[in-house]
Amino acid sequence: IESVHPTAIEAAEQCERLDVPPIATPVALADIRLDSPVPFYVCLERDAHIPHLVDHLREQPDDSLDAGCAVLVGPEGGLSEQDLTQLATAVPRATFVSLGSNVLRAETAAL
Repeated sequence: IESVHPTAIEAAEQCERLDVPPIATPVALADIRLDSPVPFYVCLERDAHIPHLVDHLREQPDDSLDAGCAVLVGPEGGLSEQDLTQLATAVPRATFVSLGSNVLRAETAAL
């Protein structure tokens, strides 16, 4: 985690954020567990068949993110079908969304 903190700072600055998002300890996809009932969004790359994250959020009640949310952005090259199956099993309430058609840097996609 310590080795990626400078990258998180650089990415936040590039995106003109005033804060640096926390970075959790990596876990295997099959081991993901969310203790809280916050929405869990899985961002897929360039999938025209799923809603864009922004469009999905516009359809939700105004207070739907008051308690926060969890967002998973996959590795460069995207998540495999096996990854998606593991995620759907580990977190059945996962909502799969798109970040649009642009190619994003892995370091800044979640920002």
